[in-house]
Amino acid sequence: MKQRLLATAKKLFVIPVGFLLWSAQGLADSAYRLNLETAVVGVTSTKNDRISERHQIKFKSGAVSSTGRVDLEIDLRTTETNIPIRNERMQQHLFAQSPLASVSAQLSPEAFANARAGMAISGPVVVTLVANGVTQELSMEMALERDAMGGLIVSGKTEVDVSKLGYGAGIETLRNLAGLLSISTLVPVDFVLPFDD
Repeated sequence: MKQRLLATAKKLFVIPVGFLLWSAQGLADSAYRLNLETAVVGVTSTKNDRISERHQIKFKSGAVSSTGRVDLEIDLRTTETNIPIRNERMQQHLFAQSPLASVSAQLSPEAFANARAGMAISGPVVVTLVANGVTQELSMEMALERDAMGGLIVSGKTEVDVSKLGYGAGIETLRNLAGLLSISTLVPVDFVLPFDD
């Protein structure tokens, strides 16, 4: 009976202690939090082969770990094109089934350690994008610097072929609804992401 009570006591002690250690590690590992108020992704759409328009998308969450691991969640429902009917059509025909996208990357340990305020360090980074249930790896040039308050600023640009993410049919629907000759599936993407310490 005594041994059984001791075993039960150990279980009751180990579970909460293990949970606390796990939680503390999770908090410690999120060294920087994305500033959701100011962080945006810029995307450029091109219609009829010559007319380009820039839109913005906001984030749901984002963090950089103490080792330079970046994890972001993009809320595609926040896509702002400055034309309400176009916003509605994109949400209906592109993002209704899968409204969130995730992005992950590993920053260079050297760049992460040596970043200074006012001096950007750049280098190639492989980014994993998951959108519409499809995973795509992108190689891009990304810059990293610290701000005056000790936070991080991560910036970069790339081009995404959204047809490879399964958006081709939806874009064709948008083209028909708008009466356009074409909408390119090659989408330039740019971002400047501030992370608070």
